[in-house]
Amino acid sequence: MFTKKLIAAAVLGLGLTGAAQAGTVDFTFQPCGNAGCAVQTQTLDWAPGNVLALDGAGGGAPLPIGTAVTDLYQANLAVAQNSNGDIVFTNGGGGSFFSVVAGFGEVVNPLSAGNQTQFSFNPADPTNFFYVYADGTSGNNLTGAGFAGGTLVLSGAIVAVESSVTATNFDPTGVPLDGSGGNDYPGITTITTNGSAKVTVKVNTVNAAYFPDLPVATSIVLALTNSSLITPFNQVNPSANFSSNGILDADLPHGIGAQNGITGPNFQFQADGNSAFLIPEPGSLALIGASLLGLFGIRRRKEVA
Repeated sequence: MFTKKLIAAAVLGLGLTGAAQAGTVDFTFQPCGNAGCAVQTQTLDWAPGNVLALDGAGGGAPLPIGTAVTDLYQANLAVAQNSNGDIVFTNGGGGSFFSVVAGFGEVVNPLSAGNQTQFSFNPADPTNFFYVYADGTSGNNLTGAGFAGGTLVLSGAIVAVESSVTATNFDPTGVPLDGSGGNDYPGITTITTNGSAKVTVKVNTVNAAYFPDLPVATSIVLALTNSSLITPFNQVNPSANFSSNGILDADLPHGIGAQNGITGPNFQFQADGNSAFLIPEPGSLALIGASLLGLFGIRRRKEVA
């Protein structure tokens, strides 16, 4: 059972604020699991992946304010980059693959208006996990298998989320869900959306064989740009299954029905993000929720089948 993983950035779905007074930090990344392959890294660029919003289908209309959803996210690493933007590791290099699985709750907040739905972190949701794994093969975006499992290299908990999704067309007629390469879901159509998000994770455990100088309590920020939370899928295959808890692999079918966003009960997005590690100033973790300004931009974009 394959699984590659390593996410240094929080998940899915969805937006997120970071620790106040924090600064982006360089860290040592050892993708082979020892000092013989150590590279100085500042950001991890994740390949396009999948987000599943449980109970997130609106039946042809925006979700009402106060609606709670649970998001599941999975993706493979694309590249690691240093502070100059140079690529220092490409996923699969030396036979090392990394991926991330994450889950957390959100609630529709009162800032929503029209066809734009805005979400805030829901700390009452019992689903809250963030796992980065290393393995000898890549996760399969089509089946959803291989993202959970392998060697755990980092774990954490989501502490803040902010996201916004705009529906540009609630009529799924003639809009295939899968627009990436061949259509692997010929019977499933989708509403069209775009959105953005930031997700912040507090690191709880670190595997020193892969991150020898990354302290626990470091914050990780995943930034999803305005074109990242989208349907239909156009860069990666929609996953048929997700990990429900970050440990079981591909145990949960996507459950989106024949019309993604309409029939549900779940709603599935393509998600693409970049991430950075932040070392908070003393006491700043107590201020999680303050706006994180100056998120880095990272150039990239390679189509992933």
